[in-house]
Amino acid sequence: MGADAGQFLGLDWFEHDFGNVEYDAPEFDNAMGVRGLHRVSGPVRSSERPTVLPPDLFEKFAGYTFWDDARGTKAWRIAQERKTSSG
Repeated sequence: MGADAGQFLGLDWFEHDFGNVEYDAPEFDNAMGVRGLHRVSGPVRSSERPTVLPPDLFEKFAGYTFWDDARGTKAWRIAQERKTSSG
């Protein structure tokens, strides 16, 4: 996946260290009132956190799965395929 994402972004390939990732955008986050939203450190992993969206907006889109259908977009190049129970 790393090579595909780099190619999609027009970047040269390089060795990735997914166990040691560091990134932060404090000026951007603070200006938006969401301190630490883009702070990443340590190994790549999924973690739960509360939404920054207002409850009514979150509820409106909670049932949508528009990110599961990447037809008509270049996102398919970097989106992970979901496995179905039949395959």
